[in-house]
Amino acid sequence: MLLFSIVVGSIALSELFYSEVNNELINYVPENAVYSCRIDSKSMIRETLNNLLTSDDQESIDLLQELMKSEDSTRELPGISFLDEIVIFSFPIHDNLYNGLLFNLSNKKKFEKFSRKISERGAGVAVKDNLALILFNNQLHELNQDQLNVQASTILNKNPNSSKTKSTKSSEIEVHLKNGIQEINSILMPGEVFMDFERNEIQLSGNMDIKRIPEHDRHVSIKGDDLLINIPTFTPIVRDSLQNLLEEFNLAYFQLAGLSVNYKGLTIEEVPGLKLQPEFEALLYFADMTSVDSLLQAIQPLNSEFIIRERQLSYGKMNYFFHQVNTQTIYIGTTKFNQNLITNLNPNVIMHVKGNPKNMTALKGEGMMRKLVELLSLYSASKSFTESMESIDYEINRINEETASVKGKLVFADETSAHLALLHFLLQSKLIR
Repeated sequence: MLLFSIVVGSIALSELFYSEVNNELINYVPENAVYSCRIDSKSMIRETLNNLLTSDDQESIDLLQELMKSEDSTRELPGISFLDEIVIFSFPIHDNLYNGLLFNLSNKKKFEKFSRKISERGAGVAVKDNLALILFNNQLHELNQDQLNVQASTILNKNPNSSKTKSTKSSEIEVHLKNGIQEINSILMPGEVFMDFERNEIQLSGNMDIKRIPEHDRHVSIKGDDLLINIPTFTPIVRDSLQNLLEEFNLAYFQLAGLSVNYKGLTIEEVPGLKLQPEFEALLYFADMTSVDSLLQAIQPLNSEFIIRERQLSYGKMNYFFHQVNTQTIYIGTTKFNQNLITNLNPNVIMHVKGNPKNMTALKGEGMMRKLVELLSLYSASKSFTESMESIDYEINRINEETASVKGKLVFADETSAHLALLHFLLQSKLIR
């Protein structure tokens, strides 16, 4: 333990004192970028190491030591200054999005060797002084590597945009979204969001442009103590994507416009056949008048194992109850409907997620399939991550016709360090190799 601490501390200190460059990377992001994310990796690594060296998180230390002993750990470091800021961005070329990664260099020669491997995969690379940019091709591969190299060089050789609007606060992670390509803005909404790590909390704050989100006239929402998600009105791209999905199941007639759900977990039933059975209570908001009977009639042909009677759908051992709340709202849930399941909805709510994060990975069942799922590193890491949390409360609320506030926090249990919880997840899931 002592030797491990000295080694990690020495690596961190050497990087800290000899590799810091301090370029204002955000100023190199193209003006037409629709998305940028600045990560203060120096602060995050420093705080993670401080927490690691002063905690008794032996499991994370063991995972780090295992990583250091692996074959992958023998690969030469790429010459990137990780103890500095890193910027990720997306920008359009001929109406198609390309992703870029901006960072400072700690060793040019090592990066040149690393960049050759990146180039072999079709990415564009450019270097200016101690600053580097990697441009990744999109799925269509419309630009070849030489064209990407030219684009990357053009971005780095332009005068940095020092007039770019500075953030009103300094956060470990900050995301900026702008008007641009419709598909991006429809999902994310323009604005800025800041993420701060405070001891056992991850805090969110910011604002968003909501001119594209119409005011809703929903009056009620689900009430619950599990994992509560309220989205009274979907953004256009989410609505259209869901509509395309409904069309695949011959349910295009039903225009789903929003939802309110209290999610409890998933049950895997294996006998006589495999069945995935989510447990929840939900209100479905439709754009037009929709009746329970017409919805059930359309659902019936989707699965021969569905048994429907008296506004109740049985699937294996799980029963789902249906109820007409009003002409455009239908209740579906594993609990029989009663008025205590609903409450008044704040008309300013655009999205609200609140409750127990453990429900996101809650899995029930007695068969082999559940055990196999729990063996997957990504699932087991996600389960450990959510079980280390105590609560989540994240909301987007309308301030006026054009702007909404973003605020909320994710709280970890028993004073668990937020930095260490994230590190443990990345190591256990093998996302860091």
